[in-house]
Amino acid sequence: MSTGQRILLRFVSALAGLLLVGAALLGLGQIVAALTGSGDFIVPFSLWYRSLRTTPWSAGAVVYTGIGLLVGGVLLIVVATLSRPRLFALARPTDDVDVVIAPRAVAQMLRRQAEAVSGVATASVEVSADVARVNATAPLAGYERVEADLEAALTHALKKIPWQRLPRLDLEVVDGQPRTEAATLSGPAGPAGSAS
Repeated sequence: MSTGQRILLRFVSALAGLLLVGAALLGLGQIVAALTGSGDFIVPFSLWYRSLRTTPWSAGAVVYTGIGLLVGGVLLIVVATLSRPRLFALARPTDDVDVVIAPRAVAQMLRRQAEAVSGVATASVEVSADVARVNATAPLAGYERVEADLEAALTHALKKIPWQRLPRLDLEVVDGQPRTEAATLSGPAGPAGSAS
């Protein structure tokens, strides 16, 4: 699940929870008010009961409420579908055993492997069935050396997993140094002095 999907799931879950709690409190207040005979609670009972009995199904308020509930239900189904944990099927050791792995577990393993490479400060990883995307930052080390070391380490780590189909490694290394002509004019001490 991507970050956007997680944010959407949390937002929709919180919104649905607030709406349900609000409706439950409103209904409970109305029931308590009717049982205690203390009068109406927010909406007069006789008014909304008469309105429910006399409003036809073809009324605009009924139609729009139905459309809103339908859209909300579809949205909840979509969010629930997106939030299901995705699992990658791995090579089966025997015919009666299925082996799966979560993309998040692979991403965490690759991130740890990447950050263990000398010169890498931070790394972020996203894994799908087809590609493993790794973005690494190496502010103080040589770009080409770090990229080669990272590619070797991550390729080895990926091959240790018994994939049915090995995902492609998409590697991007950012050295954090400005790539302008001014950087070349700072002399031999330039790269070390300009690192932040």
